Amino acid sequence: MHVQTYTIDQLAVLFQRSSATMRSYIDTLQEKHGFPAKLPCFDNLWSRPAVDRWIESNGQAATPQLPVDPWQAEIRSALTAKYGAA
Repeated sequence: MHVQTYTIDQLAVLFQRSSATMRSYIDTLQEKHGFPAKLPCFDNLWSRPAVDRWIESNGQAATPQLPVDPWQAEIRSALTAKYGAA
C-alpha cells in the first residue's frame, strides 16, 4: 500500500460507513457525484490526491485548470481587430 492511495476500508473510515456499505455505494458516488474512479491496473485503490480534491470541492468533480497563456488576450484582440468578432 502506498501513501498516495486510499483502500476501500480507508474510504469507509473517511466516510464514516462500514466497508460493506462503502462497497455498495462507491459506484453510485462515481456515477452520480463525480467521485474519482479506481486507479487503473490496481485492485480497489483510489488516488488519495484526487479523492481529497473531490472532498475539498464539496463532492464536485474536479475541473482541470489549463495554464493561461499571457499572449492569449493580445492575440485575440489583434485577430478580432483584423477579422472581426466571432
